[in-house]
Amino acid sequence: MNAYRDPEMDDLGDEQRWDPQVRELAHYLRSSSRAYAHIEPSVRFRQDLRRRLMREAWELAAKPPKPWYQRLLAPQPMAMAGALVGAVLIVTVAFLSLGPQQHDQINVAVVSPQNNTQLDATIRNQPIVLQFSQPMKTDSVQLDIQPATAVSRSWDEQHKVLTLTPRNGLSANTQYTVTVTSASTAQSQPVSKIKPVVFSTLPTPAPTPSTGPRPTQPPSQILNPRSITQIASGSRVHWSLDGGSLFAIGQDGVLQQISLTSGTAPKHIADGVSMAAVAPDGSIAWLSGAQVTWKSSTVNNVQPVALGFRPSGLLLASAADVETADQRRVAGFRENATAADFSASGDRVAYLGASGLHLVDLASGADTAIGPAIALGAWGPDGRHYAYVTRAGVSVANASDGSTAALVSLPGVSGLSWSGSEQQLLVSAGGALSLVNYGGGATTAHTQSTAQDGTFSAPDWAPSGGGEFSFVRDGQVWVAKLQGALPGAPPITPVTPGVSQIDLVNSFMAARQNGALGQAQAFLDTTGLSAFTGLNLVYNSDPSLARYYVLLSQPGRVVVRLVLTRGQVQTAVDETLTIQPDASNHPYIHAVSESPRLSFGSGPEVTAVTVASNAIKVQFDSDLAPLPAGAVSIRGVATQSQYDSSKRTVTLTTQASLNPNQTYDLVVTPALQDVSQRSAVQYDLQFAGPTS
Repeated sequence: MNAYRDPEMDDLGDEQRWDPQVRELAHYLRSSSRAYAHIEPSVRFRQDLRRRLMREAWELAAKPPKPWYQRLLAPQPMAMAGALVGAVLIVTVAFLSLGPQQHDQINVAVVSPQNNTQLDATIRNQPIVLQFSQPMKTDSVQLDIQPATAVSRSWDEQHKVLTLTPRNGLSANTQYTVTVTSASTAQSQPVSKIKPVVFSTLPTPAPTPSTGPRPTQPPSQILNPRSITQIASGSRVHWSLDGGSLFAIGQDGVLQQISLTSGTAPKHIADGVSMAAVAPDGSIAWLSGAQVTWKSSTVNNVQPVALGFRPSGLLLASAADVETADQRRVAGFRENATAADFSASGDRVAYLGASGLHLVDLASGADTAIGPAIALGAWGPDGRHYAYVTRAGVSVANASDGSTAALVSLPGVSGLSWSGSEQQLLVSAGGALSLVNYGGGATTAHTQSTAQDGTFSAPDWAPSGGGEFSFVRDGQVWVAKLQGALPGAPPITPVTPGVSQIDLVNSFMAARQNGALGQAQAFLDTTGLSAFTGLNLVYNSDPSLARYYVLLSQPGRVVVRLVLTRGQVQTAVDETLTIQPDASNHPYIHAVSESPRLSFGSGPEVTAVTVASNAIKVQFDSDLAPLPAGAVSIRGVATQSQYDSSKRTVTLTTQASLNPNQTYDLVVTPALQDVSQRSAVQYDLQFAGPTS
């Protein structure tokens, strides 16, 4: 406060008997600066103000002083007293708060080599390592592992590295979260909140047949090239879904299906054909004259530039628009199209116009001009990215936002194909064959052919993913295998010979997880396509399909759990899929129903159920506490339960065999707990008595 004191203020305080606090407040207010202190008042204003203040002061001095209790209850003393009490309360609460405060805690970093990785659950004693940045008081470190897992602990000599070894191993296809709930340093100083360690485990791998020693790779990357048949100039070759045959239009306009494995004669399909396309179910549509034929339907008086398919049926792209088989308009083009290319799911189409490449969203009708292009190319496996040919090489356009980026500089491109299972593009340019690994940015073309291999144009990957491809040379269709291709298991389709129900469902779910809408639709019959209307067949981003596992598989019926993630939040949906063969005895998904799994992950969860005539095995994702009676049971059936901790499996044994013509309910109640004392969420799973 300013050292200057107003003597008139002191005189007035003496007359009014101000206490010291009020006197100091008055001097403080008198000496404090004001917002307009820089403005110099006039002489007359000063005189009038002084005269008024002195008059009011003498009037107050002439009044008798108030009693002390009234002065205490005056506004200013009361306000100051209230402020003082409030300050005391704030300080008291701050010091008396329960537990140590943040400023009393110390930050300790914890890292783990397992964080954000995928582990192999088949390694039984795979450790989880937590590395602390400071020595810790070992008995103070409390952990929470979800799903609940019994572990053995061990510390290093410096008490900075904690190794957790699961006593019963880790569950496959599961996300784990390890959280340090409380801890203290070696000096007993509490530790601040530590970010959890999150990792997942891989699904259980399917057994593969043993193979002998691999032969030494020959110098050429092009293996077993062989000529198949003649092809009409400007037409495309199409692979069958199983990769076992080719559809080709001969120079005489004959559409044939040529087997690559059986050695049988080509199958004649139609004459006078100028265009063809393979549908997601493996059937083929073609244009002959001015008529399009697909299965039992025909469309007359049309001249499409491309054929495509969506769940509701056939699509035709003309120079002006896209129409359905009954000639209802789906979307129009801003420019006349000279060529077009539908995405696998039929939700988008790329076309060439006067200004170059355009991408059209058939749901909204939005026509996006991408930029200069000299030829069409291929849709990526996600159905959103389109690779096309420019004068400089190959570029990739994003159909979601219309952005484009150069992929590879390679003049003279005569064809390209985007693999369905791997992020690889096969590109022919100047007669040579190159492989391009797609990673979202510019990359390099790696030449695969030599001068002795001959020329290549219009390459097209086979759907098998094993490096098989077709190409065109001197008016002939050839097939070969590229040794530099990434390996991939042949895809399972409904028409794959000997395909099992579980293989069909796993391939269907893998296509959904990869966002391959067209591949997923190929597993559905017409009724199955309608059943998925209003449901998510693929999950692109929010939420995303993180993983899935088959809960129950019985003839004609499979229950699958889909684990969805949105940020750090996990939810789950149980789908019941009905499998039904078609007239050719090929199994297709015929129906579907969904049931959300409420409070997923808040307690032990069922991961698999195996049904036998007098025993039901129920596998869980957590280590369980001792089983109370009735915690896991079959409704209305007397059972005895036994828990195998090494497999996290509860076996229910029935006194009599289950009736194959009867439906039963497996029941898991909240009485079931894991080793962390978390209770299971009520769960019911319907199953049928086994036939054998």
